[in-house]
Amino acid sequence: MKGDVILATVSMNSKSQEKVRPAVIMNDSGGKEIELCPVTSRVPKSGAFIPVELYDFESGGLDMFSESYILLSEKKTIRKKDIVCRKGRLSKEFIMEINSRY
Repeated sequence: MKGDVILATVSMNSKSQEKVRPAVIMNDSGGKEIELCPVTSRVPKSGAFIPVELYDFESGGLDMFSESYILLSEKKTIRKKDIVCRKGRLSKEFIMEINSRY
């Protein structure tokens, strides 16, 4: 569901290998695939992103000690079977903020 934070097998770009990383579901049309944006703990040097902190979660969360970043410019489409687990859900207010920037 849109706004769910998951762990999924994705690659950040064509040069990197796939690995399990956190991501935010941006679109789920009900089929076999979803659109997501990866989450990183490193400050992005380029592209659109939005910071996320623990208080931005409605439930659950990520194991983070500081701010992380949703990489809006790195949107990916993956198969649902590549989802490892669900980690939480972002608040409705934060999802609306993402939608305004996405």
